[in-house]
Amino acid sequence: MKLKIFLAGLAGGVALFLWGFLSHMVLPLGEAGIKTLPHQDVMLHTIAGNITESGLYLFPWPESPAGTPMPVNEDSRKKAEQLYKTSPHGLLLFHPPPAPMLTGGQLGTEFATNFLSSFIAATLVFLTISSLGSFAKRVLFVATIGLSTGIAVNIPHWNWYGFPAAFTLAEIVEHTIGFAVAGIAIALIIKPAPGGEVRAKTG
Repeated sequence: MKLKIFLAGLAGGVALFLWGFLSHMVLPLGEAGIKTLPHQDVMLHTIAGNITESGLYLFPWPESPAGTPMPVNEDSRKKAEQLYKTSPHGLLLFHPPPAPMLTGGQLGTEFATNFLSSFIAATLVFLTISSLGSFAKRVLFVATIGLSTGIAVNIPHWNWYGFPAAFTLAEIVEHTIGFAVAGIAIALIIKPAPGGEVRAKTG
């Protein structure tokens, strides 16, 4: 039983990883809603000249000593409300140089994440197999996990921080399709045996 779930999670993780490569490197889903920075030479020089520490920066916000966490209190919120009326606002994710664009460690972390997500989905399929007798139901069940995840993670970013609608929709679609692909692999391994027994139990 444990072996079957592990194998299903591994197969689903591989499928999810390959789908991620396809969606980002071949299809436009990975870059949907993302734009290049205008006047990049000037902007990068200005940013690098004023920020040195990696972090996620919210602007505008009342200034505080460099390196301190963003103050969140009633006074700072009121000042921020006034700044929002006259200034642009957004988030800036910053990392100083030097840094490689893509590393083996990042790919390894991505695959480990895909495997863990798929393993959880495979476990849930096994636990609910009595209600997921057909192949289509099992695939739809896993795809729904991806849809729920995509909505739960991305809609709040769109709602509260103003992430582009195209980016938000693309992320939800990518998660849903990715989990559906993983669901196909999982559904092929974990399925009811003849007579209503769960075939995974024999693994």
